[in-house]
Amino acid sequence: MIEPAEFIDALVCSKYDSISGVPCSNISAVFHALEHSTRLQYVPAATEGEAVGIAVGCWFAGKKAAVICQNSGVGNIVNPMASLNAPYSIPTTLFVSMRGAPGFPDESHHDIMGRETGKFLELLSVETEMLPDNIESLSIALSQANNQLLNRQCRAFLINPKVIKNLKEIYPDHVVATQSSFYPIHQDVGGEMITRQEAIAILMHTFSKYATIATTGYAYRELHATGDRANYYYMAGSMGHAAAIGLGVSINTTQPTIVLDGDGALLMNMGICATVGQQAPNNLVHIVLDNGIYESTGGQHSNANAVDFSHIAQACSYKQVWQCSGRDAIERFCQSVDPLLGPTFAHIRVSPLRDPPVSRPKIDLPQLAVRFREFVVDMSQ
Repeated sequence: MIEPAEFIDALVCSKYDSISGVPCSNISAVFHALEHSTRLQYVPAATEGEAVGIAVGCWFAGKKAAVICQNSGVGNIVNPMASLNAPYSIPTTLFVSMRGAPGFPDESHHDIMGRETGKFLELLSVETEMLPDNIESLSIALSQANNQLLNRQCRAFLINPKVIKNLKEIYPDHVVATQSSFYPIHQDVGGEMITRQEAIAILMHTFSKYATIATTGYAYRELHATGDRANYYYMAGSMGHAAAIGLGVSINTTQPTIVLDGDGALLMNMGICATVGQQAPNNLVHIVLDNGIYESTGGQHSNANAVDFSHIAQACSYKQVWQCSGRDAIERFCQSVDPLLGPTFAHIRVSPLRDPPVSRPKIDLPQLAVRFREFVVDMSQ
């Protein structure tokens, strides 16, 4: 049996820098140890898919990153693993605890995933193996898995409930509730309403030199249309995870990281706002371009008309929060914002009117990922 501290030591010895995840009662002691570790960067995530996005961002920053979760969360990682890791050839190590594994009875809602976790991961082209039950074998397995990571392939270790020593009830004497600081919202309305494409052109006139992640749909195409740059990362898929990737980059760098998000995309994963607030990177600029529709799928309405994103960001402790509407207001935001006093959030309302469609960038996705990674790593030195 492996002690939680030994598990963390093995990761550190195998040169892992960062791990993100969502807890599991079968390995709760591991998560408690991660929370107190000073040797391994641990980022608690709101969802397992978010954890994958964070790990990808860490990889872009030149770090060796992993995700840890229970197998009931494998469903949440399907989208980013299939439309982010796979097409861009981005390696991530998964540590998946096996709730409902054969021979270990659990609640009935774990039955299907308990039996079929390996098959789900196999469908994602992720090779799996059971986590060894002793520290010597674990160190060897991690070393062997490193070859796959170097070849930009993902690897998953499935954790038998009896392999890592666990104490299920490790509760603090008290929990200190962190109150949101409620930084003021800068509200600005001015000038004609403009489209997202026009807004991106204005924004990149100011932010073009920084690492920039643009969400899927038309946003990443319109970023590319402003002029292709090595510091631009175009998200062809993994909708809802742009800010998670940006967070993984920003917590490992000192220069500003810009995220161009969308209203529909952020609605898919608003938990990332809480994670950003908790991590509080001063160099993350999270911009939501809100036209109230899913434009690339035909202009269907999103639910954003019922949401005030700026107040959500304020409640999640973003330090600079802006709400802008109109060309002049967007330009004033660009002139006034300090990209190193964040985390920063800008809710920018844009017109749903459509510009002439912009074609997809003709760029090899694995090469794009390497190009962006090289920029971020060089930026960090």
